[in-house]
Amino acid sequence: MESKRSASSSARVAKPADSALRIYEQSMRNLRLSHRHKIANGKSAWSELNRAAHGDGKSAGPRKLAIEDASVLASELYVFLKEVEPRLKQLGVSRGELCRRAGFTRTAEKKLPEDAKELHRLTLPPDVDARQRGIRVGAEKYEAVIRQLTKALGDNVELVADRLLRGTSLHRFSKSPGEWSDLEKVQSRLQVIVDNLDQDFDLLKTYRRTAQLKSKWITDGGLLGWPLYDLDPCQVSDPTVEEIQSYRADCTAAADLDQAYYRRNQSVGHRIPWGGWWLFGFESNAIQGDEFFFVPHAPLGHVLMWDLPDRRADRASYDLAVSKQVSDKRQLLDIKNTPGELIDPSDDWDATRARPTGQTSAAANDGVQLQYHFWLLAYPHPVSNALVPTLFQAGEEGGAYMLPLDMDAMDMLSNAVWVSSTQHCNVIEWLKTTLTDIGEDGLDPIERNMRRTAPWLLDNPILRRQRESEDRSRRLDDVFRADSRSVARLKPTK
Repeated sequence: MESKRSASSSARVAKPADSALRIYEQSMRNLRLSHRHKIANGKSAWSELNRAAHGDGKSAGPRKLAIEDASVLASELYVFLKEVEPRLKQLGVSRGELCRRAGFTRTAEKKLPEDAKELHRLTLPPDVDARQRGIRVGAEKYEAVIRQLTKALGDNVELVADRLLRGTSLHRFSKSPGEWSDLEKVQSRLQVIVDNLDQDFDLLKTYRRTAQLKSKWITDGGLLGWPLYDLDPCQVSDPTVEEIQSYRADCTAAADLDQAYYRRNQSVGHRIPWGGWWLFGFESNAIQGDEFFFVPHAPLGHVLMWDLPDRRADRASYDLAVSKQVSDKRQLLDIKNTPGELIDPSDDWDATRARPTGQTSAAANDGVQLQYHFWLLAYPHPVSNALVPTLFQAGEEGGAYMLPLDMDAMDMLSNAVWVSSTQHCNVIEWLKTTLTDIGEDGLDPIERNMRRTAPWLLDNPILRRQRESEDRSRRLDDVFRADSRSVARLKPTK
């Protein structure tokens, strides 16, 4: 009896330790998957699949797909793989290699025969019973193969997932308007605008080509870093060992395809201890001047955010702070008869120099600096092969602020205030009003501006330099051919 009591007592004592271990393991898992959880924080089909595969790091954990959803996804994946097979073959990516990249096969020092059998249970040919085939219902493997497939092809994973998951409960079309909050509808609509732009202008392909060229040139000794800042070896005249190591790290990051549009930073999209209620979006290394705006963009306006209290924590302090800041911003209009920072940027295109102008400053604005103006971009996601709506502010000492607009970011904006020289409102309310202001062209102002500026991406500094390099090579080739013909004419005949 004593023995049993001792064993029972030991078990009771062990429970807190076991619980602490589980909490620790869950925390470590969430840390490892933090980037996946951010991807899962939107309202697109790709976000929903990520949430099913990895959870959201909050209340929802990984879950299995319903057999009906798995059947639709496996059927669409079967058709899609057939379609892209010639492209994969051209890229040298076999089905076995795709499975290896997705983590379905074990690696070994010696080369093993290719194993693509896992694709058998992730795809469903026509007229084949899903249960008899034993297709997978775990979302994680579908997420992995789609992620690696689109990465190999260079396709927009948001568009591919939207196609593959159409007809499942993970797709937005499966839900009625009443099942969505206004915040979710706004986020989804912004993503649809970006998806439509990518389909019409092939933006992700252009972004990818730009990144590849930049990486090659940096590796070969170049300095051009658009849309991030250029490498600058002239900053240090007599470098120390530490400065050499730091510059070497900058070169490595600049040549990294995965950091072509953001410098890697684990804090992006998260709240940090000293930051208050807003999400961290600094240290991207993005250019802060007009030259950045070759990217598709639309003006959002002047937004009060940095110095506001948390509305949810202290509504009274928040309301008073908003009133004071709005009054301060408009005071310049009374003193100088100018809207000051509240003036709208010209957002023009300089046809002579083939570059954007007037986004962050303009002489016509009496020298007013517009770096505090906020913008909406169609921009690559920092960790996913996707094009997403992104918040951008050129900023000042802290560097540019850039943040993918997932649901956490949308919730943040519900605490921010849009302000003009005559009115102000919650940013989400402004977005709701703007997204429903449909003109005779069938477009709202955000999509209209993004479509106007989308063609500018093809003139970005990287692609322009590539065209100039190709033109010099063609002209050199013409000179070489002309020299060859001259030599042929002078050659003596027998």
